[in-house]
Amino acid sequence: MATIITPDRRPQMASVRPGIMQAIEADFNKTGEIIQHDISDFVADKRIHRISESKEQSNGISLNDSRIIVSVGRGVKNPETVRQIRQWAQQIGAVVAGSRAAVEAGLIEPQMQIGQTGHVVSPDIYIAIGISGQIQHTSGIGGAKKIIAINSDASAPIFNIADYGWVITAEEAVKRLLTNTI
Repeated sequence: MATIITPDRRPQMASVRPGIMQAIEADFNKTGEIIQHDISDFVADKRIHRISESKEQSNGISLNDSRIIVSVGRGVKNPETVRQIRQWAQQIGAVVAGSRAAVEAGLIEPQMQIGQTGHVVSPDIYIAIGISGQIQHTSGIGGAKKIIAINSDASAPIFNIADYGWVITAEEAVKRLLTNTI
């Protein structure tokens, strides 16, 4: 999502967000030459100084490695529904994430945001609860193998990319999912 133009200058750079590309299979038949460089006379550039370093705190959950992700959006209205979704997600071995709207509403932690300004993910199953399906969010789920959409608005754009859809409110859906009365 960045424009980087450096045709005549160094350094040149490119950036790739995690989850965008599938890893290729390892080919253990390939060989390579290891070249050791002597850097004993290296002198750091005195014009460059590290001002600070910070590491993002995580609750130990990695969205990039999650096989099943349950994601909540603007259609999930309250923390109690999110608590119930977390309970159900735990039962099915899923990680709970959310859209930017859910993060801004304080329902999901910022480090669990999926979409253009969050993570790009490639789970086996992505379950979108109360997510409308705007491009800012769906740009982060293009690698999902199966997308299940749960939304009360039958015309929500998420249904255009979903493999399966269920038109129902988030509250009613989670109640039925927890009691296995689908």
